[in-house]
This record gives sequence, structure tokens and C-alpha cells, in this order.
Amino acid sequence: AVSESGNHTALVTQVFAPGSSTEAVVGETRIVLIGSGGGNARAKAPRESKISVGDVVRAPRYNAPVGVVEHIVSETTSADQEIFVRIPANLQTLSTVYVTGK
Repeated sequence: AVSESGNHTALVTQVFAPGSSTEAVVGETRIVLIGSGGGNARAKAPRESKISVGDVVRAPRYNAPVGVVEHIVSETTSADQEIFVRIPANLQTLSTVYVTGK
């Protein structure tokens, strides 16, 4: 997300920066992603939610996909399942980022 912009520069904040939160949707389930840094985030969803590894996670705020479900932890003693999400690219290997308007 672009945090600040100037005539020739922009400050970009990672969507999954540590401690950040982003409302998102996976399948038909609304979740809140909590950033862990390094392109990773986690969220809780009701245990009965139909979520699978590999599902695309979208953020309505950005009108775009922001990650992919990497891992799910669901225990029968908990009402929630924990969803682990990652961006589909390694941030350290990106050399160019394109910023577009809506």
C-alpha cells in the first residue's frame, strides 16, 4: 500500500507488515489478516468455513488478491481454525513494483 507520495517518490508499506491488519475474503469467508512480516500473515475463521490450502485471499480495500492460503490448523476442541497466508512471490527477489490507480 502506498503510505505517502511525492512528485518523484512514494513510501510503500507491505500489506503484511508485522502487526498490520487487513480485512480480507477467502472463498465466502470474511477474515482479518494480521501481518507477520516477510510476506506472511495469519487469521482466524470459523471452523466450519470452507477454506483449503491454495485458496486465493482477496482484500476488498485493494480490490485485488493479496495472498494464498499456505497452511490451516483446525482442532475439534476449538470453534476457530487458524489460517496462514503468504504472498505468492518472494519479496527479496522483486526488483520492480508497479503502482497503478484504481
